Amino acid sequence: MKEDKKINHHLTRIFAKVFVRNKLVRTFMAMLLAVSLMFGFADKAVPVDSAGKMSLKIKKTQYTYNKNSKGKKRAAQTIRVRNLSKRYKVKWKSGNKKVAAVTPKKGKAKAKLTVYMRKTGRSKITAIIYNKKSGKVVKKLNRIIRVTVHKKPTAKSKQIIPKVKAGEFSIAAVIKELCRKENGGRFAGTRGNRLAAGYIMAHFEKAGLKPLKKKGYEWSYDEHHPDVGNAVGNVVGYMKGRDSTKAIVVTAHFDTVLNTPGAFDNASGVAALLDVVYKLKKRGKTPETDIVFCAFNEEEQFYVGSAAFVNEFKGLYKKSININIDCVGHKNNGNYLLGYEKNDISADLIRAFQSIFNSRSIPYRNFPVKDIRSDHRSFQDEGIPNICFTQEGGIMHSAQDVISSVDDKLISKISDAMIEFIINNRL
Repeated sequence: MKEDKKINHHLTRIFAKVFVRNKLVRTFMAMLLAVSLMFGFADKAVPVDSAGKMSLKIKKTQYTYNKNSKGKKRAAQTIRVRNLSKRYKVKWKSGNKKVAAVTPKKGKAKAKLTVYMRKTGRSKITAIIYNKKSGKVVKKLNRIIRVTVHKKPTAKSKQIIPKVKAGEFSIAAVIKELCRKENGGRFAGTRGNRLAAGYIMAHFEKAGLKPLKKKGYEWSYDEHHPDVGNAVGNVVGYMKGRDSTKAIVVTAHFDTVLNTPGAFDNASGVAALLDVVYKLKKRGKTPETDIVFCAFNEEEQFYVGSAAFVNEFKGLYKKSININIDCVGHKNNGNYLLGYEKNDISADLIRAFQSIFNSRSIPYRNFPVKDIRSDHRSFQDEGIPNICFTQEGGIMHSAQDVISSVDDKLISKISDAMIEFIINNRL
């Protein structure tokens, strides 16, 4: 505060000498200016527990339909300013009005906001924090929101997974089939996405996996997320173990973003998952625990499929762990990121795989759990131990994510590491 007063004093003296020659007038104006500057700086000297710690928190996307949407869903996200003091008010702004419309909720200082996504796209949402008394801007908080908008489901659009022949299994054959150009990609809700689900289901059936649900391998999550339109849901099967109160859940997503073959992201992960299935079948021994295999849909839409699955799955077993595979086997042979934080629920699981990776000369490095974005986070949110295998250096979400970028032998090394863990695990 003493430094602010010195600055005020120097500014006042300079202003007075330059613009006013009369000594009395100069002194009077200097006093007025000093007082105004002092109060002006005081507005900015806010307590740390108010302006200093304010941040934006976004809740999970909710979806609604209305008569004016012309058969399209509207994605609504609620944003809240955390740690907002009573001395401030908030004004909201959308960076792209064609994509998002902002509607402040009624309440204290309009701290909450509902964002309605009008169409697929991204928009920067800005919360401008004002001081109620002075009207001056204290802080600006920004968040980027991205949502994919589907058409409203109809009787015709709720597709059943088509019957697809599995063919002979090999890692290379799986990646080739999933990246087939004429299928048009695997973006959620498209024909290629449904064909991919059918192909995975055919392999589950061929390998002798049992459906975890009486209805079959498809786990539709329409009852949880009515926004999905003609997306097919997840594909889930399991291998029964000696102790069916515990489960190892092996997961990989099969959907992609638009305009990409998706070989590395994530046909490679699906191929590794199926490789584990067939290698366990060939071994011919009953595993210690149930092994659940999940091919998730809509990972690229903020883990919608895995979140719906975990919501149903979490009460089925007394104890479970998740091994998630997302982007493996790239030819550059980059490091695998093993998420790790002290006192984390997954610390023992990660240490086990560090030991396996070391023994098999698989390059890896520790990485903050919160910075690895994939379906394992849905398990993390429910307190289920988890690990994600994802490799550095690959090209994702682009037309360059092609079959030639991955190596089936490197993918096989990852599946072999998982087999070693499954055989020797002690849940």
